Amino acid sequence: MLADLKYFIAECRKQDLAFYCACAYLVFEYLRPHTIFPWLDFLPWAQLSLVIGCIALFKNGELKIQGTHIYVALFALTCIFSYLNTEFPESAKKVIDVPISWFVVVLMFSNSIRNFKQFKLILILFFLIIFKMSLFGAKTWALRGFSFTSWGIAGPRGWFENSGELALIMVIFTCMSFGFLLMHEKVNKLYYLAPLTGAMTVIAASSRGSQLALAVVFIIAAIAIWKVNIKNMLAFSLLAFFALTFLPEEQKARFESMGSDATSESRLVYWSAGLDMLGENKLFGVGLNAFPEYFERYYYDPSAFKAFSYRKEVAHNTLIQAASEMGYPGLFAYCLMVFQCLVLTQKIRSSAHSRSFHTEVVGYTRYVDLALLGYFISSFFMSVALYPYIYFLLGINQGLLNCFSSKNGKKLSQALS
Repeated sequence: MLADLKYFIAECRKQDLAFYCACAYLVFEYLRPHTIFPWLDFLPWAQLSLVIGCIALFKNGELKIQGTHIYVALFALTCIFSYLNTEFPESAKKVIDVPISWFVVVLMFSNSIRNFKQFKLILILFFLIIFKMSLFGAKTWALRGFSFTSWGIAGPRGWFENSGELALIMVIFTCMSFGFLLMHEKVNKLYYLAPLTGAMTVIAASSRGSQLALAVVFIIAAIAIWKVNIKNMLAFSLLAFFALTFLPEEQKARFESMGSDATSESRLVYWSAGLDMLGENKLFGVGLNAFPEYFERYYYDPSAFKAFSYRKEVAHNTLIQAASEMGYPGLFAYCLMVFQCLVLTQKIRSSAHSRSFHTEVVGYTRYVDLALLGYFISSFFMSVALYPYIYFLLGINQGLLNCFSSKNGKKLSQALS
């Protein structure tokens, strides 16, 4: 492992400024060292990394606009139009910079990956950052005796502070890290702690949506990707047994009451209101980030909340969030981005096959597709249209696809060794 770390550092030193900026962005946006060490918090480091990275790419003539960027820009435009046509401009103003920043992130991130070595290095850095969170989550769950808590587990300050958002990034991390490890014939078995601790953190977070997503992708992987033989079936059965054994009884009870408990009833109220908002505001929606304010003003009925306490809430469904807040154009643009993730992995597989490259990348992209499926299932119970998940997948997928057309690209079999 020490040799691998030295190799990773040595290879990183050989890269260019744009690559360093992409790495710096990941560190400051996800790891957030400036919140751990307050003396670092004197500049907007993540934004600065984006600006410098884009300037470096532009200066070298490597900043190119592709279909992926157009889809993200289209979604950002629907957010802007929604902001300009809402009766709650103050709510929209709080987050109007977010969709615009995601366009810049995807643009810079995807263009910063220009060969397979860079793709591998930046993905490893992402895994290391998220592994820090997953290790903390698994440790916390173990120290409390693998017990259930209603609040789940808190993540680091930032995008993944809430247990639901933390669980969602762990679903994606578990799928992608497991697929990445399978790309390599010889790998230290300790590295499998990454997907293992990711799955443990999903359970510890007490998020039913993410736990359901993890179970679904696990079953699909067992059926559609893994070889159907006695050895794999026994391994699958053993893993399923341990998962059910360690799942707290309280969490099992929550699944049994799913659809009829107070939380589920409140979600149904929000979803119904969101669809109604779309029907009355088809073009621009009720306004970016305005769902809670709009619901409270026009839909809140005390009699409907007798069984559970009321507080200002989001739509708790990303499709309904995009539709109710940005109208049909926003819903269409969001779905385009999700679909583009699948298109990119399909193009990657086609390029790998056509050039007789190593089949490991083909296998890896199938786990990226599973990560996207996990995201989609989890996001059905969360409002995360403006969170980094889909944008990271778009950036990394577009970057990998660019490697096949890059003049600086190396043979995949060499780059992934």
